Amino acid sequence: MIKPEYEKQFYIASIASMCVRYESVFKERKMGWKSYFKSVIKQIGQRIYTIWIFLCGLEPVLEKCIRINDRKNRKEMLVSSTKKRIWLLLREERMMKDYLENI
Repeated sequence: MIKPEYEKQFYIASIASMCVRYESVFKERKMGWKSYFKSVIKQIGQRIYTIWIFLCGLEPVLEKCIRINDRKNRKEMLVSSTKKRIWLLLREERMMKDYLENI
């Protein structure tokens, strides 16, 4: 993963504005943003830059989810996509940690 280009405050402000936007999108489709975002934070941790990357890539996922009319299928698609995206974001860090532990 590349290193952050801007100061930490930029990413915090950007995350806050994306959360406001996504909260309204989730509300339109009767989905719970706060519980969703809380679970994402629990998996990612307090890595501001990684959270920012995750939220920046959420738009295409939501576009696919919004097209699904069945609420259960929409949630399943969102959850599976979220798990995959988080795994990809944290993959390098986990690989490095495993490597260091096995030395």
